[in-house]
Amino acid sequence: MKTPIFVETGCGASTIAFSYFAMKYGGKSYTWDPNQLKISEIRRAINESLGLNLNINFEKYWKTVQHVSNSKTVGIDILSEFGEKIDLFMHDSEHTHSTLLSELELTIKNSSNNFNVLIDDANYKFVNYDYAYANTMRRKLNLKDIEPPIESQGDEM
Repeated sequence: MKTPIFVETGCGASTIAFSYFAMKYGGKSYTWDPNQLKISEIRRAINESLGLNLNINFEKYWKTVQHVSNSKTVGIDILSEFGEKIDLFMHDSEHTHSTLLSELELTIKNSSNNFNVLIDDANYKFVNYDYAYANTMRRKLNLKDIEPPIESQGDEM
């Protein structure tokens, strides 16, 4: 039986589940996220909640890449260098058509014949810029939301 390979772009609560199931089924979970602080917080949560309770070193099952997923040098394409094929892919990085399509292209190229795709915030319509995230940051600064220009929007992802 093939061991599963899980890939997610964007580190978060889902990372804990992917790491657990990678361990449970003897596979690996890869996470791409340029935010080292977020990776560290999730690593701590995994180690304190799962690692200590199960007496397991999750570094064997969870691999982090502190970079963008579509990087030419350390993006999703590096899985071919490991001889691994993606069985489950979750897009949770920048919620734009351009990022999603570039990640899907790399995923298809590096996937098993039968694989699944999950898309976080699939209702977003942003083509090249994530106005939802930008507005979240603006609200933290007590600034008004910026309405996304109609030309910056397409179909729901």
